[in-house]
Amino acid sequence: MCELAEAEIPCSFYNFTNENNFLKFETFVIFNGSTNYNIDVSFTIPEKNYTISELQDLVNNKTDRRTFGNGEEYELRLEYDPQTLKIEFKILFGGYTGNPNNKIDAPFKIHQDSTAAGILGLSLDDYCVVADSEQTARFIGTKAINLHRTMNVYVRTNLQLTNVDAKGEMSGILAKVQVDKPFGEIVHYHNIEKIRFLIADKFVDNIQIVLETDDGRALDFNGLDFHLTLAFFYVKEQLQTYVETLHDKIKALESHIPNDDEIPIGD
Repeated sequence: MCELAEAEIPCSFYNFTNENNFLKFETFVIFNGSTNYNIDVSFTIPEKNYTISELQDLVNNKTDRRTFGNGEEYELRLEYDPQTLKIEFKILFGGYTGNPNNKIDAPFKIHQDSTAAGILGLSLDDYCVVADSEQTARFIGTKAINLHRTMNVYVRTNLQLTNVDAKGEMSGILAKVQVDKPFGEIVHYHNIEKIRFLIADKFVDNIQIVLETDDGRALDFNGLDFHLTLAFFYVKEQLQTYVETLHDKIKALESHIPNDDEIPIGD
């Protein structure tokens, strides 16, 4: 048997990495009442850990006043509602020139290449319609924003453990450690419940360990070490005594019932 006895895990992993830091919006605008332009607003969030206010500052400064066509300007802004925990993107167009012939002509939607949609509470299937005026489109997240990189750290091994996951499949996960500390601190774990798993391997000559997120991605601790203590126990294999079931008894009775051709018939 094996258990994760204790662990020290640094909260040094970023909530935005190269796996979830790209965001892209697209829409169409009419320029001077006739010419259509496809506007793609895209940006990559640098790999760091962000609070919502830091993310707002980054996005609003990074996308400040872009141009298209003949120098017309547009702007993408990020706002946050603490009462709903949702974010809102606004694309402002035409406000700098005041040209009433410049307007948004199509839904404001998220591009399929966006990898940051999930953590920001956005859905790739949703889009917003033009709101406020034809020169402003609003896109409100359908889900609350969750800037936690992961709520748990899963200790996965290459051992064949008698552990069944949510899919009903055998899993090599030895423990689930709750991330109950903020960024920059250390999570201390102790196996108070003494959760242990039987090892199905015939022998163990090496142990491989990966710490994963809720969605099964390997965590990057940015150069800091984590510490784990594994405990192994030897138990005597005990064979369970077979208990005869009702089905077994019925089968036994049926086996003693003679066939029709075996029943003697009198003269």
